[in-house]
Amino acid sequence: MNYTNPLTIGPASPSPNPTGGANGTSATFNLGTVTNSNTNNAVAETITITYRAVVLNTAINQAGQLRNNSAVLSFTGGTLPAVSAPDITIIESQVGTTKTVSINGGPDSSSVNGDADDPVVFKITLTQAANSPDAFEVTVNDPIPGVVLTPMITSVVDSAGLLNLANFTLSGNTLQSVAPFDLISQTANRTITITVSGVLSQTVMPGQSFPNTATTRWSSLDGTPGQRSLHNVDAIERDGSGGVNDYISTGTATVNIFPTDPTKSIARSSEAHTADPNLAIGEIVRYRLRIRLPEGSTTNLQFKDNIPAGLQYINDGTAKFAFVTNMVAGESTLRH
Repeated sequence: MNYTNPLTIGPASPSPNPTGGANGTSATFNLGTVTNSNTNNAVAETITITYRAVVLNTAINQAGQLRNNSAVLSFTGGTLPAVSAPDITIIESQVGTTKTVSINGGPDSSSVNGDADDPVVFKITLTQAANSPDAFEVTVNDPIPGVVLTPMITSVVDSAGLLNLANFTLSGNTLQSVAPFDLISQTANRTITITVSGVLSQTVMPGQSFPNTATTRWSSLDGTPGQRSLHNVDAIERDGSGGVNDYISTGTATVNIFPTDPTKSIARSSEAHTADPNLAIGEIVRYRLRIRLPEGSTTNLQFKDNIPAGLQYINDGTAKFAFVTNMVAGESTLRH
């Protein structure tokens, strides 16, 4: 095959700043005038152009979507029908994060109740779906609430047997991975469970809630490939930094401090001929106000009884309070 002009194929001419869509961007290879002078029909004369394309980190590229790449040959006087390569399928790694908490050896749950000095156990579980593509540079971050004292990592269980206690650390109350790690594709679901234990502080107060969220991030490619095409700033890996970089999953567990849970009832009345809650004019009624105090510090505690119009409080010194506990003698105290 001879060419009337020297054939030079340099960089293609992609359109600048392409917009997202089914076509993405185009590359034109201009060969000029090509003359085929080979008269041997038994020998095929071909021109092969090999080039590369990068899957862009844009919102239109999501797991399971197909991308078709077609090409058209045109020349003076004619254009051939488009031909296509096999569709490519977008794949994305899936890493789930769940978190549970238990108190006093109770069942694991997303939300539990407790009070001061209770032992508390958090479990953070990462799950990689079966046959999910590799997840690279995985990191875990979990700020354990400050009311959990002396937290410690008690175990790390990896179904693949690759990660252990050495891969995670506690910096103050923050659980984190020592260094990013990779989750390589497995034929079965892979789980990594990190267990953190501690004790609830004496400073907790009734009705407080302490939600606690563990966050996992990862990336689509190994290492730091950077921008892989000069022609598009989106020619980069996908990670968990936010926006279209949605390789992030979270799990939340909440520790609730028992509320005061006040209840009010009629203890008795002064007259035998009436039946509570029916009272005669001038009859005296005795109320009982019960309030639960969880272990810990309750500041500025007040009992306020909103006596309705038509009733009058009798300040005769008979009002009294009692401290009732389910603990054995000497194990529970009330200070004011």
